[in-house]
This record gives sequence, structure tokens and C-alpha cells, in this order.
Amino acid sequence: MAITDYTMVIQLKPEDLMLAIAYIKRADAKSNLGDSTGAIDDYSEAIRLKLDNTAIFTIAYLNRGLAKFGLVNIRSAIEDYDAVIRLKPKKAILFSVYVHRANAKSKLGDHVSAIRGYDRAIHLSGENMDFAAYVYSRRASSKLDVNDNKGAIEDSSSAIRLDPDLAEAYRIRGDAKSNVKNYNEAIEDYDTVIYLKPDSYYKRDSAKVEIGSIPEAKIDFQTALKLVESDGSQLLKEEIELGLHLVE
Repeated sequence: MAITDYTMVIQLKPEDLMLAIAYIKRADAKSNLGDSTGAIDDYSEAIRLKLDNTAIFTIAYLNRGLAKFGLVNIRSAIEDYDAVIRLKPKKAILFSVYVHRANAKSKLGDHVSAIRGYDRAIHLSGENMDFAAYVYSRRASSKLDVNDNKGAIEDSSSAIRLDPDLAEAYRIRGDAKSNVKNYNEAIEDYDTVIYLKPDSYYKRDSAKVEIGSIPEAKIDFQTALKLVESDGSQLLKEEIELGLHLVE
């Protein structure tokens, strides 16, 4: 119904500012319905009006970038995020777009550029501790991807200090500790997130194998297999089955 009303506004051909707002609002509504392609078209229409209005451009480019990212059009999404940065928006929006652009670059495998983006976002985070914790966690993940285990442990620990309930940070720290063969502490981190994700059992039991706790590892493999059968990928299921076979 909202889309119908915004369409009526657009058909009435109001002055350009109102028209741009109607396109953006309709795009938002389409995005909420999962119509990312339709949303991108409407954000593009708002941009094509070329208004002398930074706020309109900022919203249209940022939201179009998010819609493109959702469609895995990553490079084009980055172009939109770059456009937002050139507009020099307010600090909160700039923080957000650096995070989104870093996430996109990480998705492309450009973890070094992603880390630089997270650096900028952390610098801009200010008092926003919850989002700072998330960014530390994302930067830790990128550092893990470039085998900087020490940096990953430091960043995930910073995330945990800011938000002790951030399960992903414990998982990343557990992976980094496992990489440096600190299996006992890795197991402690996996214990923290064990109830959230079945692959946490898989990672914990792998660490237990490394320290020789075969009976406990076997129990974890069996538990992970039960969980992943109802809520997991086929690839993970095959990996767990292989691990279970190795300890039996």
C-alpha cells in the first residue's frame, strides 16, 4: 500500500525534491519487501535528478550500495560507498559507510583494504561502543584471514571487552588461538558460543583432538552432527562426519 501511494506521488510529477523523496521512500519500501532490483532502480532515479542536496544523494547512494551488496554486486556497491564518502556526510553516516565498504572489500578477499577501512571506522566510532565492538570483531576476522593471529586475538579481545555477549568475537579469538596451538584457551572461547552455532562444537572438538582429549572430542563430534543435520550445510556435515570417523 505504501508503494502504491509513493507511485501516485511520482505520477503527479511534483517538484524535484519531493520527487526524489518519493523515489527513495518507494525504494525503501521495495527493499523491505525483498525487491532489491526495484529498490536499486528507484534509488537510481533519485540520483539522476541531480539535486543540489547532499542529504538526498547520501541516502540514495548508501541505500543503493546496500541493495547492490545484497544482490552480491559487490564492486558496484563499493562504487556507491565511495560516492557517499566523497560527499563528506555527518560522522555517524561516515562511520557506517566505512564499515559497509570494508565488509564489501572483505567479501572480495581484499582483506588488507578491509582492515584499513575498519581502522577508519574505529577512529570515527566515538562513544558508540556497541558498534565499535562489532567493528573490532570484523577487523579481527580480516586479520585472521591474512594470518595475523596475534592481531586477531587482540581485536577480538577488544570487542569482547566492549560487548561481552558478542559471540562472533569469541569464535574468531578461538580460531586464532587454535591457529597458534593454544588449544586449551581456544576451547574456552568455543565453549562461550557453543549453544549458538553447531560449528562451534566442530571447532571445539577439533581443538580437543589436538590436545589428546579423544573421548570428549568424540562426544562433541556426535553432538555437532545431530545439530547440523537439522540446521547446517551439507559441506559442514561432511566435515563433521570425517572428523568423527577419525576419532572412532
